[in-house]
Amino acid sequence: MNLADLLSEYRDNEVRADGKFKSKVILFSGVVTDVKQGEIGGITVNLGTGKRYETPHAHCFVADDQAKRVAMLSRGQKVTMKGKVQGLMMDVLLQNCELQN
Repeated sequence: MNLADLLSEYRDNEVRADGKFKSKVILFSGVVTDVKQGEIGGITVNLGTGKRYETPHAHCFVADDQAKRVAMLSRGQKVTMKGKVQGLMMDVLLQNCELQN
């Protein structure tokens, strides 16, 4: 799936986008904008298309078994991930994300 299309769909109409994508597992590629350790645990990776000042991003909650792979990521790096779409809450949220490359 083209990440730009997913983000555009959610920017345009959240209700329609949820109908198309919510609870579906998708494969997508994007540019790493952030890699963080959550305050209450867990790892997140934010992906965008590489455009400046872009919103929303894909906010990926990464499984703990992916920690070593995620630790190798750098801002600006292009990656492919797979995850389950949860909907929009400032960013497009995806659960159980796994790096694919």
